Amino acid sequence: MDVLLVFTVALVLLALVNAVLVTWATVQDARHASAIERALGASPEQVGWALVVAQLLPALPGAILGILVGVGLYDAVGRHSSTVPSGPALLGVLIVTLLVVAMLTSVPARIGARTSVAETLQSELA
Repeated sequence: MDVLLVFTVALVLLALVNAVLVTWATVQDARHASAIERALGASPEQVGWALVVAQLLPALPGAILGILVGVGLYDAVGRHSSTVPSGPALLGVLIVTLLVVAMLTSVPARIGARTSVAETLQSELA
């Protein structure tokens, strides 16, 4: 049980770092498209929210699969009579997971959306 807890904490920390780094890479990759969106009238907030939603789309099936695998793993390694958490508890975990992903991705997305449109469009395509 203690080993499973350590692995769980380590995986959660890695997932948090991964969410921030993937968002930052996405922001950098989409900076020209975001600059064009802003030049056509989108606000920095709209561009930031679009990047957050783009990160939530793969997070949803990942969270669902993670809950299913986590419950199965807990039952497989547990030497006790465990009960599966209730449906509302699992739904709460899913919602909290998506909220955390949204919060972690909103910071890099908003920073990237605030860059100058003119500088981005004039920079050389890499």
